[in-house]
Amino acid sequence: TAWVVQASGFESGQPVTVSLGFNSPPQIVPAQTFTRTVRITPSAGTFRLNINQLFPGALRLGLFNVQVTTPGGREATTTFMVIPG
Repeated sequence: TAWVVQASGFESGQPVTVSLGFNSPPQIVPAQTFTRTVRITPSAGTFRLNINQLFPGALRLGLFNVQVTTPGGREATTTFMVIPG
């Protein structure tokens, strides 16, 4: 399964920092945050990030928060949940 996040309104070719926050179901593991800086070349300010490729092995059962930030402070966030299928 691919988890893809799409963002718009960003400047072409500028680096962004992608943070993935993770909260597991109670009693499994403590909350964790993974951070990675990537350089993007969005078309008309829009880009897609494959969370599985940026953070291999990080997705498991729980609540995730994705935050994309530019050096100038522009930011986009989204939240999703991974549940048993």
